[in-house]
Amino acid sequence: MYKSCTREKFINGQLEKENFLLQEKAKNKLNTKISLKPNLLSTFFDSIVFDKSIITEVKKIIGANIFVWSPAFFAKASGEGKIVSFHQDNPCWQLTTTNFVTAWVALTESNDESDALQLVPNSHNFGLIKKLNVTN
Repeated sequence: MYKSCTREKFINGQLEKENFLLQEKAKNKLNTKISLKPNLLSTFFDSIVFDKSIITEVKKIIGANIFVWSPAFFAKASGEGKIVSFHQDNPCWQLTTTNFVTAWVALTESNDESDALQLVPNSHNFGLIKKLNVTN
């Protein structure tokens, strides 16, 4: 999935370039950086959100009826000191279904040195581990 969608774009630095252009556009038009739904302001990011190789893999997991909930940037630069503990996305989003997936695409090189995303193998079989009581 990763290699066919973004490998070419990653190799030539297009992802980072497009993110920079998007953030400049958002800063000029909205006076802020954006992290949610970048595909609404950028055809480049829209093409990633709806990339056929990603959609094909998602369909294999949850079926053909797909709704894109919330494309987002989650920036955590290496050495920045930000820590994101292990978690499940479902309680954070307060969805009424567990029939969903998160498709993660790295915008920069992702490896052990860059404090990359880590997954717990087979954790999708654990079920909902902790419900969050979030109001509003």
